[in-house]
Amino acid sequence: MPRFLVAVFGLALPLWLACGASHAQFPSGPVRIVVPYPAGGVSDLATRALAPGLSAALGSPVVVENLPGASGLVATHKVSQSPPDGHTVLMHQGTLALYPGLIRSTSFDPLQILEPLGVFAEVPLIVVGKPGLTARSVAELARQDTPVPASPGPGSLSHVCTLMVIRAAGIAARDIVHYRGTGPALIDLMSGQTDFMCIEATGADAQIAAGRLKRLGQPEPPASNWFGLYAPKGTPPDRIARINEAIRSAARGDAVLANLQHASGTAVRDERSRPEGHRQFMQREIARWTPPAVASGSTLDMPPMNAPTAPPAAAPSHSPQGASPSGASASRGGSGVLD
Repeated sequence: MPRFLVAVFGLALPLWLACGASHAQFPSGPVRIVVPYPAGGVSDLATRALAPGLSAALGSPVVVENLPGASGLVATHKVSQSPPDGHTVLMHQGTLALYPGLIRSTSFDPLQILEPLGVFAEVPLIVVGKPGLTARSVAELARQDTPVPASPGPGSLSHVCTLMVIRAAGIAARDIVHYRGTGPALIDLMSGQTDFMCIEATGADAQIAAGRLKRLGQPEPPASNWFGLYAPKGTPPDRIARINEAIRSAARGDAVLANLQHASGTAVRDERSRPEGHRQFMQREIARWTPPAVASGSTLDMPPMNAPTAPPAAAPSHSPQGASPSGASASRGGSGVLD
């Protein structure tokens, strides 16, 4: 064999073997899912319900870590800067599509730093009113004089959805009353201190059934809060495909379906459940939510990325075998700065 061919094959063979070994060995250790919100919320519970099925499908332990901060940006940045080997992924929700409209200090596109892995669940957004509200629908709400809207906080998905409803329906509403969380906002809504808000069905269906809230309908066009997984940009396509296959398998599990039923949600099994469909869906959602996010007047500052963060809370590994009413103070106004 000519000497130059020996040299070429001598260089190529180790690279080929390394690539083959990389594919065969993935995952070579625990897979970590970083959740950008505290434990106990819808995102956290959905992730923990998914984790055992992911572990079984991947044949490796899956660990869930909560890393809240800067409305999810701390976790988003941390995962985006992790090695793109598929061992660290991000679970995020519909708020991710709001970032381009809320971050004014720099151009921010989540699709430039993350690889979509698949949407696995969604919860519809609905419009609810106080129990004594005479309006029975969003259209009738538009015929009332200056109803008072509420939101769990400036720049939240609920806040931006409420603004979309107000503008689409032509509601002559007063300034939105912002609260520190969904719990305080619902307490005042149920007691009649405010008139209506847009919210995930998860937080409202039980109260509607009990007569403490009135369902007025859905935003037009309908909207939802959706949940998906993301890997750092540059993750090899074969690993993206492997994780996606595991996500779709786990999303069919009884634990996930029971969790979604309890949360008034549904499993996603259409094109959004695959990486390319997820990417296209994200592009549409960013285009849809950016204008009302900008119009909300709320801003989100990029956190100092070299600042120390609190140690994340980790859930027990899943082996292959196997909203608070406190702080209810409200602030009036249609704008604000997110914490």
